Amino acid sequence: NELLPLIVPHSRKAHPWARKGGVVFHRGKYGIDRILTIKGFSLGLGLLNRDITILLPQSYDDPVRKDHRYPVLYAHDGQNLFFPQDNEWNKSWDMIGAVDKLVSSGGPEIIVVGIHNTAQRMQDYAPEDSMVYQEDEEGRIIDREFYHGHGDLYLDGIVNNLIPFINNPTIMYQFHSC
Repeated sequence: NELLPLIVPHSRKAHPWARKGGVVFHRGKYGIDRILTIKGFSLGLGLLNRDITILLPQSYDDPVRKDHRYPVLYAHDGQNLFFPQDNEWNKSWDMIGAVDKLVSSGGPEIIVVGIHNTAQRMQDYAPEDSMVYQEDEEGRIIDREFYHGHGDLYLDGIVNNLIPFINNPTIMYQFHSC
């Protein structure tokens, strides 16, 4: 594994860094270089690799705030957070709007890290040996499925691999525009 995974944009317009190390940022109405995706990030522990989408604060590129430490919000189902085209029902949870509203109401600027799910979503989110029930409109159980969950491994992967990656100022500083 390389230290810095491949990072790609939604707009597919290459950032100048694309030729200098595979770093490319999203562009568009949400602000230049504010959103990026790490493709195939490894949480380790035998879990499937997954994409990670990161929303950076508006002031992230401000040289005066270069050493500022931002609070970080980690969110599951990251493919639903920002762009409608990233999920199967073509809608987003408008995390960009929510964060902008937070900041405009006096809240802190934050970094949002969206952890995309995989084909093993239920196992990732479920504790070991879980039973998942599906109910009809009246609350009657119509289906149940047993999962040998590995939620403990998923959380360990976030705590031991993803959070240190995001907290590493040497790596995150590379995401500043050049």
